[in-house]
Amino acid sequence: MNIVMKRITFLALTFVCSAFILSCDKDKDDVQKDMAADEQKSFLENVAVEFTQKVPASDFAELKTFAEDISYIFEDYSWSTVGDTLARDYYRCMFHIDYEYVDSVTDPDYFYYGYEELTMMMLGLSEFTGHFTAQDSGWVYSESDDLQFDFKDANDKACVLKIAQEGDVVTFSVPDIEVEDIDWYQDYADYYYGMTFISIDIPEKITVSLTQDGKDMVKATLTPNLSSLDEGYFDIGKTCLLMGATFELCNGYKVSLQAEESPNKKISLNCNLSNSTGELIAYTASGDPSGIPSYVLENMKDMDMIGDTIMSSENLNTKNMYVNFAVLGKAQIIGRVADYKEMSSLIQNLDMSEDEEDYKDALAELNPKLDLGLYYNGSTEKKASLQLELKVEQDGMDEEYRIIPVMVFSDGARISCEEFFDEKGFTKAIDAFEALEAQYDALFNGEE
Repeated sequence: MNIVMKRITFLALTFVCSAFILSCDKDKDDVQKDMAADEQKSFLENVAVEFTQKVPASDFAELKTFAEDISYIFEDYSWSTVGDTLARDYYRCMFHIDYEYVDSVTDPDYFYYGYEELTMMMLGLSEFTGHFTAQDSGWVYSESDDLQFDFKDANDKACVLKIAQEGDVVTFSVPDIEVEDIDWYQDYADYYYGMTFISIDIPEKITVSLTQDGKDMVKATLTPNLSSLDEGYFDIGKTCLLMGATFELCNGYKVSLQAEESPNKKISLNCNLSNSTGELIAYTASGDPSGIPSYVLENMKDMDMIGDTIMSSENLNTKNMYVNFAVLGKAQIIGRVADYKEMSSLIQNLDMSEDEEDYKDALAELNPKLDLGLYYNGSTEKKASLQLELKVEQDGMDEEYRIIPVMVFSDGARISCEEFFDEKGFTKAIDAFEALEAQYDALFNGEE
């Protein structure tokens, strides 16, 4: 597939396959009237063009210069001091519980020679500490309660890379790692058995920042939260996970993420990309899962059984599934599935169809349950719906059945997604993205 067609496909996936809707009063009146297919195509294209105008490459010029000004620090300084110190901190977190030589008769003909080893690792960000200052001789270490790197950029401006944590700590036990190795020989065997127990201290908040003259150039903030652990281990049917994350740049760009996984209650994901002009892209997905059985991940081999354990639950289901996506708060699509189990059964019926009548009957049951539509400027009025349609094609003497996605508009028009998102209908958008790509190539690669 050529580059142009890839972009057409991307546009189709963007506006048809996932969704988010935000309230936005501006221009609402412009979409209250019915919009024909050509009008909607034009509207979507204008939104795509406007998006490219809100993310010019010039927004990243300062960051590019900053990266160039600090790049030398990764080349000219000896990192052995840093590596040795952090390695010391790492090995300080690891200790042997037991290390025992094995020399035993296991049957009349074989001896086992080897070792049994039990190891404990207790990892935590608070264990990796120290201030490292870049000087002519390399990095100079000094004791500290946190982890920080101080250096000057090419223009002698003070830069600081800092990793810090705050709040209470939850201890999470990684599934135990068990290793057994036996090499057989004529009358004896080399034997090794090892078990490693790993626990990780997870703080309420982790911040990673890189500053220049006191100004945050790059900043990442993580807020992980684990609750209802089973003696420290993760239970897929009970343990709750709440993860927040933000990534901020000095040019005003910000990525925010919020994820929640509460077994048999709620699962959700919210993502947002914005800059100084406002929100650029927003995405959310959610659902109400049920029937997830309790299963504690105590050993790494348990990881292989997760899928089978979950799927073996007769009551496994997710209701009120919701997915939404928005570009600039102007072009949105919302998708809903009331009952995953019911939808899955309808799709199976479609897959098992053998003739044209079976396909049509299966589609007649499935399409009313497929609630996926286009919305504009925050309006609650659906402007186009996605449905599945049977396409019968002649292949020699045989008939070939294909299920294709179709856009259904308020005036009754039905147009296949392939035809609606064609290259000709989005020429301006394609040109705008190609121009934007050229901007970024010129900025970062020096290409015109």
